Amino acid sequence: YTYVGNAAGNTSVTETGIANNSGIVDLFGWVGASSNWTGLKQYGISSSTTTNSKDGYGNVPTESLKSDWGTLIGTGWRTLTSAEWTYLLNTRAGTRYCKATVNSVSGLVIFPDSYSHPSEVLAIESFNTTDAAYITNSWSGESWTKMETAGAVFLPAAGHRNSTSVGFAGSLAVYWSSTSSSVYNAYVLNFDSSNMRPAYGYGERYIGYSVRLVQNQ
Repeated sequence: YTYVGNAAGNTSVTETGIANNSGIVDLFGWVGASSNWTGLKQYGISSSTTTNSKDGYGNVPTESLKSDWGTLIGTGWRTLTSAEWTYLLNTRAGTRYCKATVNSVSGLVIFPDSYSHPSEVLAIESFNTTDAAYITNSWSGESWTKMETAGAVFLPAAGHRNSTSVGFAGSLAVYWSSTSSSVYNAYVLNFDSSNMRPAYGYGERYIGYSVRLVQNQ
């Protein structure tokens, strides 16, 4: 339930990588398959704002990621498609998600298909509610450990990075999908304390957004 936010290395990303290897990056640009970039830049670790160019974030409206972030984790790990985000948050039956504060961090909790909420943990309020506020649910780190063991997943509101400037950490979350939407954009999951859009088509490729990886079972 933590994120880097305004700390290095989000704020030390340069056009070619990370200055002096200072810190961990968790906000990445979306680099399409048509891009000529290699190294760290192919994973969106760049402060460049170059768009509509093969020497940059790619310039094909319907292209795949050049290098899915999951390839850095191991076999089978990947980024969700936009259709999968929509299914996960809008289409499934039952308790799909809720806004929450976990150990004082704002974000979105996603529940598995078969979820049994721990009896000793405060009940879930306003689930599947797009405009619910983060403070609708508040769980301690200890409570979250029990929920996580039961299969819940937390997406912190980590803000976004524009070049080397990080904004809205703690209030806004944007998570990439692997699906492009135009020359300049890709689909994202976008949420804050009053909205939740699982298939927002205006995630600007050069802006650093969050990533959540999955693995097929």
